[in-house]
Amino acid sequence: MFWGVLLGTNPVFSDVIEIAANSGKSNQCFTHHAQPNSKEVQALFWAVRTHGRFPTGAQVLLYETSSRRLLYVDYET
Repeated sequence: MFWGVLLGTNPVFSDVIEIAANSGKSNQCFTHHAQPNSKEVQALFWAVRTHGRFPTGAQVLLYETSSRRLLYVDYET
């Protein structure tokens, strides 16, 4: 496992980050300029569950480098 910035390299992982950020209310954790799927937020995927190419659940750690804030999200749809 490694921390990384994906910036749209994989549409499934990009969707997982967006869903995780919304489920985890990242706007309340991170500063206003740090957006998911941007270079300010790194992601570590612990587990990702999919149905075909659609994410149905995940355990993700999101890390805002400038503020050093960490957000853990575990979700199922």
